[in-house]
Amino acid sequence: MTWRIAALLLLALSGCASSPVNSMTVSQLLSAPEKVDGESVAVCGWFIADMETCTLQDRPPDIPWNGVDSAIWVLPSQDVCVPVRVFKRPIAGWARVDGSFRVGEGLGHLGLYRYALVGGTVHLLDRCE
Repeated sequence: MTWRIAALLLLALSGCASSPVNSMTVSQLLSAPEKVDGESVAVCGWFIADMETCTLQDRPPDIPWNGVDSAIWVLPSQDVCVPVRVFKRPIAGWARVDGSFRVGEGLGHLGLYRYALVGGTVHLLDRCE
């Protein structure tokens, strides 16, 4: 009987331990980045995986870009941004990136980025909704 109560208590508490994922666009996230620093997020934006680039930004590069301050460095758990892979087949398109959001100095390539999405996954999409 005691082990059943312990098992039920463990199941109930394990559901409480996982934090909800905040789902948003790049623009929404960067409007108040400190509010979600360290949290799990799902962010939709224009994803680029190319030589020395693995970023998520709010719009395609054919529209004037504001630079690294408006982009998020992506360090996914999958190999989508591995240089050997993107050299052969670069990726550019809409995507949702799930990961842990970080705010800080010296992130990404050459330490140029202030924001990063770490340890998540990249899901290519037709568009952001």
